[in-house]
Amino acid sequence: MLDKDSLTWTSMIYGYVENELISEAINLFPEMIAHGVMPINSTFSVLFGAIGSVAYLEQGCQLHAMQLKTIYGCDLILENSLISMYAKCGEIEDAYRIFSSMHYRDKISWNTMIMGFASHGRASEALKEYKIMLEYGINPDGVTCLGVLTACAHAGLVDKGLELFRAMVNVHGLQPGIEHCISLINLLGRAGKVKDAEEFVLRLPIEPNYAIWGALLGICRLNGNTDVDVARHAAKRLLELDPLNVPGHVALCNVYTANNCHIEGTSLRKEMRLKGMRKTPGCSWILVKGRVHVFSSGDRPEAQEDIYLKNEM
Repeated sequence: MLDKDSLTWTSMIYGYVENELISEAINLFPEMIAHGVMPINSTFSVLFGAIGSVAYLEQGCQLHAMQLKTIYGCDLILENSLISMYAKCGEIEDAYRIFSSMHYRDKISWNTMIMGFASHGRASEALKEYKIMLEYGINPDGVTCLGVLTACAHAGLVDKGLELFRAMVNVHGLQPGIEHCISLINLLGRAGKVKDAEEFVLRLPIEPNYAIWGALLGICRLNGNTDVDVARHAAKRLLELDPLNVPGHVALCNVYTANNCHIEGTSLRKEMRLKGMRKTPGCSWILVKGRVHVFSSGDRPEAQEDIYLKNEM
């Protein structure tokens, strides 16, 4: 194209983000500026969402500063994207400051703030905002309910979580999804109620899928819980649906090891080797001077040796 306006550039940035090409999306922005095309609200909204998804706080702050200098006045979508970005980057206070200063909040605003508090383990604030949201006459949706259930799971508020789950169905008329069921399983597991979690799964009106059985298997070693019978049952149902599920095999191996069931554990590991199954190594990354450094478990790249040396000093 010979002529590219703000919408053209923004559409291309959005396309990269939708295809999870975050670096390409972020790198296209300075190219847009270099061509003398000024960003619009939606440009910043898309980029804030992209930056939040990979937690590039430094770049997010720089972009926010530019947005304040470039665009006078925020629209609702832009403010919501800012709340989400700061919450996902770990700056929950900045997210709440923007949320508190908003003249108008929609359901997305409330959901983003509630989920932000929940993911930071601040259950009381999440539940407080949920209560205020209801007082304003805004009906919750599935995302809202997932946020408050997550908050209860992180804080170990079993009774409150069960109350909210029941209210979701009986008061608000919402059908629980897979993610809500998994959240409740985690809530019960964190409280050591593995048997209750199994009974909850067995009473579900829908046929549990591999994700639900995987969640039940996962809590069998949570906080010292090592229920072999529940683990065996959950693993059996999980592997019937997904025979090559590596995390399921690993979780069951860990339960066997914790309960000194060495023969079963050895047999399961042998089975994994015969099937060619390998656990995917953990991965993390850090942004240093605009460059992303990726670390996988067990790696020690020479280019990152100076980072290790500084940590060891």
